[in-house]
Amino acid sequence: MNKHSIFSILLVCVSLVLLAESGVAQSGLDIKLIKNERLRAILALPSALTVTHSPNPVSAKPHSDPTYRYIWPYTTIVSPKIEALTVVEFGGFLYRNGAWVFANDTGKAFGPGEFKEWYAAPADGVLLTGKKYPDPKNRTVASKLEGQKALWYFIAQGKDGKKYQGYSVIQCQARLEKAKATPSPSNPSGGKQSK
Repeated sequence: MNKHSIFSILLVCVSLVLLAESGVAQSGLDIKLIKNERLRAILALPSALTVTHSPNPVSAKPHSDPTYRYIWPYTTIVSPKIEALTVVEFGGFLYRNGAWVFANDTGKAFGPGEFKEWYAAPADGVLLTGKKYPDPKNRTVASKLEGQKALWYFIAQGKDGKKYQGYSVIQCQARLEKAKATPSPSNPSGGKQSK
C-alpha cells in the first residue's frame, strides 16, 4: 500500500468515528448509539412517515423573544407511506453534550390537536398517502448563536392500533441569515443595479 491509500483509509475511519460519536450514521440514526431511552423507543417503531425540513441546513435570524435571542425558521413536511395513519404524538430533541435531549418548550409531547392545526391535517386526523402535510412556521430557538442539531419525530397510529414513526434531523448553523436586498424607488428589484 502506498502512503496515499493509507491516508485515505485513515481519513475514512476518522470520519466514521466522528459520525458515530455525533449519534448520526449515514443511513440515519444508529439506535445503539442513542442514550435517550425515549428516543430509542420511538425509533424502534416501524417507519411509515417521511419527514423533511427545508431549508436544511438553516441559518439563524435575530429573535424578538428576550429569552431566545436566535431563531432558525424552517418548514417541516410530513407525508405517510401507508394508508389511514393518524399522528398521535410528535416533538423535538436537541443534540447536547453527546446526547439527544427532549426539547419541546412545553416539556411534553405535542398531540393530534396541534398536528391538525399546525400541519393542516384533515379534521378527522387521518392522513392520505401521496399528500404532504407542511408546517411552514416550524422553528428551533436558542439564547446563543451556535450550531446545533434538532430532531423532529412523529408517531402515527393505524386503524389496527399499530404505531409507526418518522423523523428527520435539521442542521441549525452557527451563522445569521444574510440580509436580503430590499427594493427602493430607485431600485425596485432590490438587487444590484446594472450600469
